[in-house]
Amino acid sequence: MEPYTILADYYDRFMEHVPYEDWAEYISEIIAEFHPAAKRILDLSAGTGSFISHWPENSFDWLAADLILPMIRRCRQKNPAVPVLVTEAAQPALRPGRFDIVLFLYDSIHYLLSEDEVSRLLKSTHNLLRSGGLLIFDVVTPQACQREFGNYSEIEWFDDIEIQRHSWFETETKKQFTRLNFKLEDGSGEELHIQQIRAVSEWDRIIGATTFETVGKFDNFTFDPVNRRTDRVHYVLKKI
Repeated sequence: MEPYTILADYYDRFMEHVPYEDWAEYISEIIAEFHPAAKRILDLSAGTGSFISHWPENSFDWLAADLILPMIRRCRQKNPAVPVLVTEAAQPALRPGRFDIVLFLYDSIHYLLSEDEVSRLLKSTHNLLRSGGLLIFDVVTPQACQREFGNYSEIEWFDDIEIQRHSWFETETKKQFTRLNFKLEDGSGEELHIQQIRAVSEWDRIIGATTFETVGKFDNFTFDPVNRRTDRVHYVLKKI
């Protein structure tokens, strides 16, 4: 089955370990530093809306978008005041120059498997932003995938479901695979998630071909520069 066909219904329980509050606080600090006048935010990977619901203040005008309809429905339930949109991240049907901030977080960009898809995303988000607007996204590094998920298995049990997870990383192709097997009360199912991981130098090259200016490239959840031990990079790109 396609990714999130089954997982969408159990996503919040499956992702309980994610520190959404800390992550939201960190992104709000980035915005305060690089675009303090920002008002309108598009979250292109809103999912079930946990990130938005943990946002530390309510002074922004949000639009929550995601490709998966069941996910965005849950987002609306959690954040009833926030309008939602089902759309592909690289081809959102939105008016140009509408937003101050575009977010594409939690490894979401890795689902764009080809460089062409990434380039289309960067071009479309550039068009959506006002002058001086920011695109903020995060990536994980190949060494982090190799170390943490090179060959990783776990089983989680909830009240009505068992989820078996097996992850592996292909060094040559830099592809991260995650197979999820679901055992439900009324049957079973399987999803295969494939993500393209790239080295920081590859991301720099792709971004360098755009008209964005890289104003931030940070180590994990800090404002420190990226180094050889960095597991996660937050990119902050400015429309100039």
